[in-house]
Amino acid sequence: MLRWLLLVVALVCGVSAMGLAYLASRPEDEPGLTAIEAVHDFGELSQGDVVSCEFQLVNHFHEPLSIRDVIRSCGCSRAECSADRMAPGEKLKINTEWHVGSNRGPSGVILTVVAAFPDGRTTATELRMTGKIIPDIEYLPARLEFGPTATTKQVVFFPGRLSEFTLKRVSCTHRAFDAELLPDGVHVNVTYHPQAGQQEFPQEAYLVVETSSDHEPTCRIPLTVADEGKTGS
Repeated sequence: MLRWLLLVVALVCGVSAMGLAYLASRPEDEPGLTAIEAVHDFGELSQGDVVSCEFQLVNHFHEPLSIRDVIRSCGCSRAECSADRMAPGEKLKINTEWHVGSNRGPSGVILTVVAAFPDGRTTATELRMTGKIIPDIEYLPARLEFGPTATTKQVVFFPGRLSEFTLKRVSCTHRAFDAELLPDGVHVNVTYHPQAGQQEFPQEAYLVVETSSDHEPTCRIPLTVADEGKTGS
């Protein structure tokens, strides 16, 4: 019985020693304006969605901070702080909203919170809202690439969030390309005419497709032409 008692005491002492060693080795919280959750991923979203979330920041500096600004990477978002000053150790809530609009695929918004110390120095903390946006109407490929010779290529449209849709009109932004909507209403042929683009070819050209989607009434698909010297590679 005494042997078991000694064994239990030894185990308790060992666990206590390990716990004290861990606490002694754990680094102190580094100074900073720290987000409890710096990235909020909404997962799958639809075009036209309006989503919101709440971020929390903690002032780990030993000085008070005043919130100067929340810089948004896109006008499609807004942010509202629960206070404009933070004492050391104090928390701040930031309520945000994101209007997804006509974005498609992986997308996001960056919010940069700028705060100032009493002496005028500033610090910044970055927050992100992200999501994968499923469009009303899908299409493939996402861009058309042409070589130096006359060629016709095709884009096919199919349902995304919308089970039914209509393609109304197709056109191209440069005279070197012609677009034709086929009778099935979901295939678009684009033909490249190199002689029409020899003099001046823009940095960007697009196939423009007008659709029945309320959230993305116009799809713009990039059209590119490979340099003649690269076609052999």
